Amino acid sequence: MISALLFYLIPYLLGRSIIRIIHKRHRLFCPAVSYFVAGSLFIFLIALIERYFLLSVVPGMSFLELFKPTLTILLALAVVINILLFWKAPDLNISKHFWPLLLCILLSGITFIIWVQHSPYPLNWDFLEHQTLVNNILAGRFSYFTSQITDTFIFDGYSSLFHTLLASSQMFISADIIGFWQSISFLHLIMVVFASYILAFTISDNKGIAALSAIISASIFETVAFTAVFFIPQTFVAVIFIILFSQLLMEIKHDKVLPFWLVLISLIFLILSHYIVGFVAAVIYFGMYMFIRYGEWLKSKVDFTALIEISILGSIFLILFSSLISSGFLNQGEGQYFNFTLTDKLSFIQEAYGYSLYILLPLGTFYTLKRKKLPEIIMLIICLMLVVIIFLQVSYVLKFLVLGRYFINFIMALGLYFLISKVSNRFLNRMTYIYIAAVFIGIFIINSIYWKGNLYYHNLQTQIAPNELVAANFLQKNYQNTNILMISDPATQNILETFSKINSQGGAYMILNTRQKLIEVAESSNTTEIKDKIFQIKDSIASDSGKRLWILSGRYFNWQKASKDNREALYFNVWAPSDLDFNSQKYIQFLLSDSQHFKLVYQNNTLAIVEVLP
Repeated sequence: MISALLFYLIPYLLGRSIIRIIHKRHRLFCPAVSYFVAGSLFIFLIALIERYFLLSVVPGMSFLELFKPTLTILLALAVVINILLFWKAPDLNISKHFWPLLLCILLSGITFIIWVQHSPYPLNWDFLEHQTLVNNILAGRFSYFTSQITDTFIFDGYSSLFHTLLASSQMFISADIIGFWQSISFLHLIMVVFASYILAFTISDNKGIAALSAIISASIFETVAFTAVFFIPQTFVAVIFIILFSQLLMEIKHDKVLPFWLVLISLIFLILSHYIVGFVAAVIYFGMYMFIRYGEWLKSKVDFTALIEISILGSIFLILFSSLISSGFLNQGEGQYFNFTLTDKLSFIQEAYGYSLYILLPLGTFYTLKRKKLPEIIMLIICLMLVVIIFLQVSYVLKFLVLGRYFINFIMALGLYFLISKVSNRFLNRMTYIYIAAVFIGIFIINSIYWKGNLYYHNLQTQIAPNELVAANFLQKNYQNTNILMISDPATQNILETFSKINSQGGAYMILNTRQKLIEVAESSNTTEIKDKIFQIKDSIASDSGKRLWILSGRYFNWQKASKDNREALYFNVWAPSDLDFNSQKYIQFLLSDSQHFKLVYQNNTLAIVEVLP
């Protein structure tokens, strides 16, 4: 947990020192997010300068040997500055925010306990590739481009900013990988719920609406966006965006405007964190900033009610004809497999929200138009804009639910509040909130059970087997810091590379050539030919040592049983663990009969590790 807290604390302390020294004209509202953003960019800038400039004049040093002492010195200075200069100026009035914080932590705790039931390991599959990249940074390999650090990334969808922050937090306290990701996922969930509360309260000035928004946010699990419980770049950038967006609104409520340089660094941070989701977030953020600057003129010129009506008609037209839009720039990497039909998207959203969306979203829209409050109308416009984007017949766009959910949940909360406000009895009114929380948590329980339904393994609901972690520990003890290439199916590679720190060819995203070689291996009955095929697999980044470790797991054999098209596709994986069966054991014995080329070095019920000899 301490290492996970450092992910937020290190950039915060650095950013707080920088901004409080530079910016003295007025106190910021919700300053912590600006401190975090500024500190994050400062850390990333230091890393880039050292990687691309200083290392060229300091031969023989690795990136980490230069970066760690630099960050240590800067952090020590930041702690001293914060203690000496700013310790009397807290960023958050705890007494004022105690009950909202308690509500958000309580909701997050309930949701998280439900989520981890029978699941001792993180169910966020993507954390494996992100941790693999962090492992490479901590081993001294760093680049702005994620695909140049590890071939687990075949497409640069974002800079390595996110991973630099992760590496910085793990650099000072050696963290258990499982514990770190469970802890930071919980902290992320708290931030998601609190961001929903802050956004709703800032817009409506109503604690009831804010509480309802927090309840909905904590309880809705989207099966594609994974917003609430998955800590990944797209969800990370979304929650920071919502807090930055709320900060803009707080400033204008107090007749102040953020300095442009703070707006600029926020825009840079959003885009660097995720090029696609972050760019859309940056457009909305900058659009709101410009509206704040020129809002008075727009209010006198624009009929916002008419604008919403025109937007709805235009949105329907755009959704119907969006299939004609070219989206080749999105059809890269895994994103090309997320071009869902309108029916699929409606199904995903209904799974997440149940029928509440169909009732509360229209009701919230009606209530917004009835109240005619400009901030709420603007939120409705943004909500409709993002809903339109999500329903376009274009690949990847369903991922924008990570942004849209906050605005959707707010409009739904307005609809719910409209109903609850009809209950005049104070006691019954409060009980209604508890009842609504129970209903939405019930929806979350149903979604959790449904989503984890195919992950049963030895009385667990998991994507990682205990025996795989034991095998990873064996690999780390016996093969770490050796120039060796590990080969298996994508899922086994993804898990073992993360926990053993042994290089594989592409992890979960092995290239097509590797997939085809493994398909050819499965079709061969000649051990010499199999050996030759294994050695034809090359890593696209690391140098080739001529040594190979072949991991023959239950997953590997299940993967080989899939169709050729699935084995060649990036989207297909063997998500649940599987033990070795009789036929698998028989195949392993067949390989070991050729002792000249195959040597068993480790085996348990789940997998066998075989050295392939030249």
